[in-house]
Amino acid sequence: MSCLNILLVDDRTENLNFLTDYLIHHGHRIACSTSGITALEVMKRQLPDVCLLDLEMPGMDGREVLSRMKADPQLARVPVVIVSAHAAQDIEEECLEAGAIGVMSKPLGLKKVLEFLRQFQPLE
Repeated sequence: MSCLNILLVDDRTENLNFLTDYLIHHGHRIACSTSGITALEVMKRQLPDVCLLDLEMPGMDGREVLSRMKADPQLARVPVVIVSAHAAQDIEEECLEAGAIGVMSKPLGLKKVLEFLRQFQPLE
């Protein structure tokens, strides 16, 4: 699998730390953000190959981040995977219609995350 630049966005640092350690161990480069506003700033500085975006966050939630990304020509091409503890069918449909390429349920299965990431290639 190619080394990917992955942006992880979650308001819970323990979730970020756990996933970061695992993905770095598997050869990926990781940037993290604990808020939607910071995530957008990070993406503008260094465009990630894929973004794993928590849906429920205080302040700017994942829906708003996704909406702002899709409205920005530079960020619109970044694949976004929504991560949610409440990944019901209606939420999944809403996120896919808004431009996400997938929805994963928490708690994340680490092997499932790696399998999912295999479909991505580094953006140029």
